Amino acid sequence: GETATDFLSQNIIDEVIEGKSIISNLSYDPFTKQPIIIYATPFIVNGKTEAVLFATQRIEEFQRILMLNEKNGDAYYSLAKIYHEINNEADEMDALNKAVCNGKETAEILLRLGELERKYNVPTSLERFRRIKDLLPESDFAKEADYYIRHPAA
Repeated sequence: GETATDFLSQNIIDEVIEGKSIISNLSYDPFTKQPIIIYATPFIVNGKTEAVLFATQRIEEFQRILMLNEKNGDAYYSLAKIYHEINNEADEMDALNKAVCNGKETAEILLRLGELERKYNVPTSLERFRRIKDLLPESDFAKEADYYIRHPAA
């Protein structure tokens, strides 16, 4: 899916009707003031959108999912993105680390985790950057990782 900033705009609704699943940036429930994510996905029958499902999920729901399935790297990554949105770096770093440990090892995740570990003087940050260069040696992620390798934290 795609991440949307103005979730209820007509463009977003049109995209869902055309067949795209969309996930909002972090929003807040107007009644409880709790952080939530809004999802929209089309129900397609014979190539045509027949209905659209809109749903919300609170951070607590991600935590509940993780309690039921501690090996869910995708759920940890989703939780990390929420922590990032609310500027909770310690929990973001923990969730990213758990995502990587549970099979969600992408250059984007490793770069962000390495940046956080570097900021908080965690010695494994260099390993994260080296792993990015192994995974995607010619990518922009590898170039950024190389910068961090050549310029150790002070």
